[in-house]
Amino acid sequence: MRTGLLTASGLLLAAMAAALPAQTVTPRVYSPRESDNAPQIDLWLDQVSYNIGDRIAPHFQSEPGAYVTIVRVTSDGEVRVLYPQHPGDQRQFDRAQLVNDRVPYSSFDRRFEVYESQGMGFVFAIASYSKFNYGYFTSGNEWSLSHLSSIRYGDPFEIVRRFADRTLGDGADFAMDYVSYEVYNDA
Repeated sequence: MRTGLLTASGLLLAAMAAALPAQTVTPRVYSPRESDNAPQIDLWLDQVSYNIGDRIAPHFQSEPGAYVTIVRVTSDGEVRVLYPQHPGDQRQFDRAQLVNDRVPYSSFDRRFEVYESQGMGFVFAIASYSKFNYGYFTSGNEWSLSHLSSIRYGDPFEIVRRFADRTLGDGADFAMDYVSYEVYNDA
């Protein structure tokens, strides 16, 4: 009886969580040294729900001098780095640049295609005054999909936390913001 009640309670909580709309959450600062030395980061998308095949456009704003990395965890759990487009393109944020010019997929289109299963995906923005060391996740001047896939299992927040821990030193302060989005199959 007790096991059945716990199972029913767990199913009810899971159903309630699945019914919640996508939302942006206030940025949180993560710091191994309990310091407030991380730059602010704000992330938003052009929409909160997409059909398979649509294009998603992330945008961000941060403090001057911050290094920013945008990571997407698809509804299938795949990890993709959206920004910088190439690991060698890492630059400090400058307010003089247009926000839309900071997350380019190509020189012609600033959006990313949504080809993933129906469900919830996440886009994370990580900002730090320390430069990211992308060495583990690169192959030449490209992102290594095999190394990115090595961190894909588990909770999206833990996946991105492992990415941040691997690319920033132990003493580096960073802030993170995220947006969840819903993928539908309205074919």
